[in-house]
Amino acid sequence: MCCGALCESGTTVTKNNVKIQTGDMLPLQFEYMNPTFTGEEYPVVTATIKAMDTAYPETLVTFNIVMGPNVSSLSKVEAAKSVRYTQAGLEYNVNGQAAISLYSITGTQVLAAKVNGSGTVDTHSLRPGVYIYTVTATDGNRSTGKIHVR
Repeated sequence: MCCGALCESGTTVTKNNVKIQTGDMLPLQFEYMNPTFTGEEYPVVTATIKAMDTAYPETLVTFNIVMGPNVSSLSKVEAAKSVRYTQAGLEYNVNGQAAISLYSITGTQVLAAKVNGSGTVDTHSLRPGVYIYTVTATDGNRSTGKIHVR
């Protein structure tokens, strides 16, 4: 696998300190190195790419890439969200105790709740719009996201 000019081979390759800006393409290149086979003999290879901003582990995204002589595909694998908005309210599914905070797009906190396990926080008093949520677990793990209240 090559990323930029840095190439490595092996069954597990880790690239650190690859820097890209929002909207830029990640310069990945895959190739069979030192092949001893020809044509249809090339194997199908599946690679899993995980990327994140190391300062914010909750930004982790996973991509599966399948390549071979007659097949190629790319799929994005998203982790299950701990919070989602439904007509019933803000549904959560957390391990243990956590705090959920909801902020307007101007940064004003509009909701704070202590939660445990699974359930729903009432959001019927919120005005329609986009809100940012944070879920902070008692162990310090934090995830963020946005919801659209209609």
